[in-house]
Amino acid sequence: MLRGLATTLDQQVRRAVMEVGQQSRQGRRVYVHCLVGLERSPTVCITYLCQRNKVEIWEALQFLREAYPAASPTSSQLQIAQACLRSFSGAASS
Repeated sequence: MLRGLATTLDQQVRRAVMEVGQQSRQGRRVYVHCLVGLERSPTVCITYLCQRNKVEIWEALQFLREAYPAASPTSSQLQIAQACLRSFSGAASS
């Protein structure tokens, strides 16, 4: 899905969220997965859900855990999600 290697996790999350959004807008189903599927892919999904549905991170995490109880992003990954959301909202208002 991601072409080229992003250098940091926050860049990877931002790029993945943009790709998920683009694919979704084109009516495609998107499967998001990392090596184990417990931390990074849920971080991408939470960030996307927050951006798309204008919900708080805890709401997106609760929704995701209802569908996928094993989701367990770390607190630092949730902070990355929050930073990504700030960068998206900053780009939209520029």
